[in-house]
Amino acid sequence: MEENNINIETTQNTKDLEKVLKENNKYRPIYTFSFIVVLILLSIAYASLAINIGVKMNPAEVKGVEEPPVTPTPDNPTPVTPDPVTPKPVIPAPPPYIPPRDLRWSIEFQNVQELPGSVTPKKYPSISSRRTEVDFGVELAIPGDYYRFNVDIVNKGEMDAKIYSIVKTQLTPAQSKYLKYIVTYADGTEIKVNDVLNVNDRRTVSVLVEFDEDVVKEDLPSDAVSVSLEYKIQYVEK
Repeated sequence: MEENNINIETTQNTKDLEKVLKENNKYRPIYTFSFIVVLILLSIAYASLAINIGVKMNPAEVKGVEEPPVTPTPDNPTPVTPDPVTPKPVIPAPPPYIPPRDLRWSIEFQNVQELPGSVTPKKYPSISSRRTEVDFGVELAIPGDYYRFNVDIVNKGEMDAKIYSIVKTQLTPAQSKYLKYIVTYADGTEIKVNDVLNVNDRRTVSVLVEFDEDVVKEDLPSDAVSVSLEYKIQYVEK
């Protein structure tokens, strides 16, 4: 009898335990789902907080997310952070090369011609190596004697020119009392600085040295007058 009571009690306890387990299993899916939802919400909250406070997260650290490896290809090479480079100073390009002008410059005296009535010179007019200088020497014995010649000045170069300076031997004060030394163009006009001589132009220069016929007796020299004279014109590009 007593054994039967024990069996009945054991059976009853087993039924009660099965009832409790059944009740617990009834709510287990709900507990599991709630736990997963809470875990997801916590992950989202942590990520949002990290972004707001400036914490850089590695996607590989997030559970269940793996960062795929980057495979370099010709169309998508692996990005490489370049080293900082100091900018080079900007050097302006040189101006275009302009070759120098190679123009021929040639201005010279030519064609010396003595004029009739002139005395025989001690030294005939001579054109120097510079071609724009002429020198000569004469001796004049009595008033009225003279020596006169013409010489051409020619621009044979490739640039128009103008007179920069004129150099003429100056007579002494004593010589100026009885001698005339006159140089003009052949038409009698004065030769001046800035006179133009264009390419292929030719001008004739007239040179005269004369014993003045109007000299007073007191200024007459006791002997024949001998002088060496020079005349030079310097030209520059017009």
